Amino acid sequence: MDHYTEAVDVVLIDTGAGISHNVLFFNIAAQERILVVNNQPPAIADAYALIKVLVTQHGENCHKLLVNGLVHSHEAELVHRTLLRVTERFLGKEVRLDYLGFIPYDEAVPKAVIRQQPVLALYPQAPASQSFVKVAQNLWESPPPPRNDGNIKFFWRRFL
Repeated sequence: MDHYTEAVDVVLIDTGAGISHNVLFFNIAAQERILVVNNQPPAIADAYALIKVLVTQHGENCHKLLVNGLVHSHEAELVHRTLLRVTERFLGKEVRLDYLGFIPYDEAVPKAVIRQQPVLALYPQAPASQSFVKVAQNLWESPPPPRNDGNIKFFWRRFL
């Protein structure tokens, strides 16, 4: 395995949906978890299932939610409220599900995908690009997560 030699501030890992072994491994190892959902029932059900396993089997109570692919912010906020209500009802009020924001549906995204370039580089003024900047700024300015708690988070220190 190659070793990364440059200093890093943040490592983002896109695990995909579901609760496979790899998804659970990386979510347990992470200092912070950002669940990305849209307003489709399977996406909301997958997010809840992951939260449930992380809370009940691994004691991971803090999560952030990023809603993707909707037109209006109120739709995204409704997804957050719905998932938060279900989470609180079945897992308790001590589970945190912070609303990180939303990335609006934007034709610039599939165009950038076809060109295999970041949407922010090709279309910096596009609504999705502006939302990515806002979400990144919110993440950067939020207080740092608590220190590693002895789980497998040591993996990241050794890996990096």
